[in-house]
Amino acid sequence: MKSVVVVEQQGLQHSTILDRKDKTVGELKTNHKQQGVQMSKKEKQKEPTLMLDDKEYNIKDLGDDQKLMVAHINDLNRKVDSTRFNLQQMEIGRQGFVNSLKASLEEPEAEA
Repeated sequence: MKSVVVVEQQGLQHSTILDRKDKTVGELKTNHKQQGVQMSKKEKQKEPTLMLDDKEYNIKDLGDDQKLMVAHINDLNRKVDSTRFNLQQMEIGRQGFVNSLKASLEEPEAEA
């Protein structure tokens, strides 16, 4: 059985799909809700919530250990995002060096 952890706070939403052993099996998705110039009072006062297995929990109602686990999940989500970003930079940088090496090998040697 897979679980989806969604932590929503101040217009940001992070989702991670986990299996029963808490290993990530899906992609991290970060959705930034569009915020208009005028927001309703309900949107302004929305409490941070946790969505887990189609159940919604108010963060303020969680115990200290549960809040700590949510904080760890949020921190790990940020780290996964950052790692993916860094990996993408490294892959593109590596490909740039491969392309530069190929181009230099294909150039005719200059006569000395």
